[in-house]
Amino acid sequence: MDNEVTNVKNFFSSNGLHLSDEWLESCLEWCHEQHQDVTFKIEDLHKQVYEQWLLLDLRDVKVPVLPPNLAQQIKTTLPETYYLQMMYVIDISKPKYSQLQKIRNKSAFRISDIEKEENNSNRVLQLTLTDGVQEIQAIELRPISSLHLNLTPGVKLQIVGPVIVRRGQILLEEKNIVVLDGEVEELEIQNAAENVMARALRLPENPNPIEIKDNIENISVSTQNLSTYSGVEDKSNQLQTNRVNNVTINTNAVQNRQNSLNNVNLNKNVQRLQQSKTCSNSSNNYSLTNEEEQQLAEEVEMLLNAENAIEDETQNFSEFTSRNINSSVGNTKETNEKFNQSKKTGFEFEDDDDDLFENMDIDAHLDFIDSQQLQLKQQMPIKKITSINELQFKKNNASKFTIKAKFKSVLEKLTITEGKWLLKLSVSDDTGDLAIWVHNDFMTKLGGLSAVEMENLVKSNTGENTNKINRVLADLKEKISTLNGDMIIEYEENEAVPFLTDSS
Repeated sequence: MDNEVTNVKNFFSSNGLHLSDEWLESCLEWCHEQHQDVTFKIEDLHKQVYEQWLLLDLRDVKVPVLPPNLAQQIKTTLPETYYLQMMYVIDISKPKYSQLQKIRNKSAFRISDIEKEENNSNRVLQLTLTDGVQEIQAIELRPISSLHLNLTPGVKLQIVGPVIVRRGQILLEEKNIVVLDGEVEELEIQNAAENVMARALRLPENPNPIEIKDNIENISVSTQNLSTYSGVEDKSNQLQTNRVNNVTINTNAVQNRQNSLNNVNLNKNVQRLQQSKTCSNSSNNYSLTNEEEQQLAEEVEMLLNAENAIEDETQNFSEFTSRNINSSVGNTKETNEKFNQSKKTGFEFEDDDDDLFENMDIDAHLDFIDSQQLQLKQQMPIKKITSINELQFKKNNASKFTIKAKFKSVLEKLTITEGKWLLKLSVSDDTGDLAIWVHNDFMTKLGGLSAVEMENLVKSNTGENTNKINRVLADLKEKISTLNGDMIIEYEENEAVPFLTDSS
């Protein structure tokens, strides 16, 4: 057994993957116990150990491979190949609060606008990595094809040097990273991108995290010019990015595996280890000029400062709202169903337990609603009718009407979009229900504050302004929920849902 342990350890060490003696012995013992009737070739053991390592939580074995205190380094370079575990990944180009709203409450946006944003966003992914002893963050300088927000927490990555580290951030290009495979079961829910953002904002986490659409086609990242300063010739075509075959979940890193060794392909499992070493050695000759060093440092500083700034703008509002996004998220089947239902219908406001404004979106610059639908045609005649049922037959492409109705429920949450209030309600009379948008001007009249003024108050971050915002929201809540009487509504041309422009 001792010779076997030494042989396997030397093989992986020679390719840059350092294993714990204790864990390796345990793993090999397990292999023999599970396959007592099999005589292992050394290549088979390499394969078995590698697959078990993919499923290992590196924090359990604590084999340090990164330089000490790397996260505190202002300027350094990682020259070798490093095998790390990804704890989680987030997009730092957008506020977490806005991203979470789009994941959990897409009913607040038009589908076409959501797709437009997702296909053209300037994403910058930030990965939190660990060697089992210390954590370090890494950011992509431009979109990397193998990275996305749905990467499984615990997946193993290969960082191929030389790679630059600035302000404790590894600056990744396509040639510097290979996604291997694997997972850590305990991290899958806790560190899903949705829950990482929710936790950062102190919001409820989702026991069934939602898969995030992450399309990097035709993306133009504002920081893509950073890659021109690395001075490293692009050798990404030398790296293999195919996934390792036949990996199954193993909660204890060396648990039962039922796959037969006959299905093992050793070359695909360990060829990457050997080839990456060659790639690393072949790209060691590079240097940056002082001017390139300075420009790179400034670009990274700007990117990270921008992320902190947009988080500051949205954190304040998420803290003082009385309840949180999708507060129905829980750990039972019932609460899971409520969570999924809330994504489709928004929140209703029918009693004191429902909060009309709990999902208000202050990130207007990230939301896309056609502003043309908010423009009213002037001097159109107001037609007196008495029932919603009659309105369904009398409306035409551009008409104003007065109906007698009362508030029933909120259909889509209150948002601030492109400097305008937007809220969708259901009103009713004895003959039926009607869905309406509340016009921006009417919202301003009810609250005594324009949407732009509200945004400015939120961004100012003072206790006095927070109190004022709460008063305005409470006032709007009261006035909207007690709407009852004559309502002037207007149908825009080619719009199925009318606007409420006034009420008495």
